[in-house]
Amino acid sequence: MGLLVDERAAPDAQPVLAYANPAFAGAFSATNAATGFPAQAARSYATYEGWRPTGADSNLTVAFAAPQTVDYMAAVCIGGAPDTTIRPFLSTDGSTYTPQSAPQDADEGAILWLLDSVASVDAVRFQVVNGNVAGFRLAVVMAGQRTELERRIYVGHSPITRSRQVETTSNRSESGQFLGRIVRRTSLATSVSMGNLTPSFVRNTLDPAFVAMQQQPAFWAWRPEAAFATEVAYAWMQGDPQVVNQRPNGMMQISFELGSGPFA
Repeated sequence: MGLLVDERAAPDAQPVLAYANPAFAGAFSATNAATGFPAQAARSYATYEGWRPTGADSNLTVAFAAPQTVDYMAAVCIGGAPDTTIRPFLSTDGSTYTPQSAPQDADEGAILWLLDSVASVDAVRFQVVNGNVAGFRLAVVMAGQRTELERRIYVGHSPITRSRQVETTSNRSESGQFLGRIVRRTSLATSVSMGNLTPSFVRNTLDPAFVAMQQQPAFWAWRPEAAFATEVAYAWMQGDPQVVNQRPNGMMQISFELGSGPFA
């Protein structure tokens, strides 16, 4: 599952790739933490570990190494109870924190908040309520400036959360009777193809994203609108992005593939 929470004053449908993450250069702290699940465990792109609170109302805070402009916040939540919620805050003075949305269900897996740009942010905070349950962890938190693609996606695209890749084993008796199937692994995948992009956008905006994603995942939302709010994923590049000179006037075409997993 996934969830997009759009808090922008003027939402639009441009695809979003949120990868820039100055949060990891900052200092992580928490009001409390379960043994083996410290705040620092959320300072990693891996999802097998994370922070788990011990209190019913707890905060994970990231103090930036230097003031940042922030227009997105994101989290990967795993194993939440039905009443576990998460809420993002930010601070421009290091002490007063302003909520950026209402509390959201923490069982949505990958959650992406789109915000109007806020300059000189000193710290961000994720408030978790009822996260002190066995199995829950806030695996990844990110915050920074998002990248919006230059063109919208309309038809011919398979949303990543609907594009399941299921590896199964089927069993049959000697006489050919069906005995059932075992799901061995489930993953998600999608491909993106987009043309008529300006050369400056590809070279100055997209190429840095492609370079960064050689080593890290990002949050992907193919169409940030309410009707598609659950079609968001914490995803990574599969293979190598392709860039092609498309037209004599210099316009370019790109294609890339993303993989993900069910994190809820």
